[in-house]
Amino acid sequence: MNIRMHFAALLALPLVACSGGSGASSSDELGAGSVTIAVTDAPFAHGLVSQARLWVDEIQIRGAGGFQTLHSGSTVEFDLAALRNGLTRELVTSMLAPGSYDQVRLVVSDAYLRLLDDDEFSASAGTLHLTSTGTAGLKLNIDPPLQVQDGVARTLLLDFDLTKTFKAVPGADPLNANWYQLLPVVKVSNLSETGVLQGAVREDDGSGQLVGVGDATVYVLAPGELDLNEALQTTATELDGGYVVLGVDPGMYDLVAVLGARESRVNGRSVSAGSVTVVDFVLP
Repeated sequence: MNIRMHFAALLALPLVACSGGSGASSSDELGAGSVTIAVTDAPFAHGLVSQARLWVDEIQIRGAGGFQTLHSGSTVEFDLAALRNGLTRELVTSMLAPGSYDQVRLVVSDAYLRLLDDDEFSASAGTLHLTSTGTAGLKLNIDPPLQVQDGVARTLLLDFDLTKTFKAVPGADPLNANWYQLLPVVKVSNLSETGVLQGAVREDDGSGQLVGVGDATVYVLAPGELDLNEALQTTATELDGGYVVLGVDPGMYDLVAVLGARESRVNGRSVSAGSVTVVDFVLP
């Protein structure tokens, strides 16, 4: 269960069942399809967080007959702050009967947040509030619903937006917050029906050579959208300037790369299901 995968590995997942969940169906079930649930994240705003760990005790999926348990018993732990730019964490792989599935539910038992200034917040210490995710579970709608077919492997990607998932209280100064609230904002994507945006953010090093820019923020926007707060997805660049955005719905997008007061915009890029669209930036 402690597997971190890149996008290419996700697309090549074998048709096998996970042995960790007590509710998972047998891999030799007739007329079943394989479903993998994986998690990734968009980095926390301004790189404030060094760790963002969640502990999940149970994973369920809802079909025509109600919720079916995919994993229970042992706790699945993952650090969202370590999952960015194409890195994902597999939570469970299970066989499901053919049909339509429209919701995933994660029962979160604990959460831990560590900021770059070494301040710590946790559910067990009472400084990070889980709201209802530890009882009713974190309910994530699959839209459009996942269609499971006999002998076909599918992967659902849960993309957490850490900018919004951990809410500081008071919110004006996250590094000096008294406590945090877990309010997960998650985009659920069927990777077989979505595409990928990737590229690099660079700048002139003063000698005419382009070099990578780390910690720039890349925003994916609807065409013509100018408000960065309305971004559909975001990510941050690695030290070499590279970035990857997974689970992008097919369509046209504008993209903006920002570092401080510097900004570069690329408009009208198309994303198709199962494809990779490359968008590079040069900051002024």
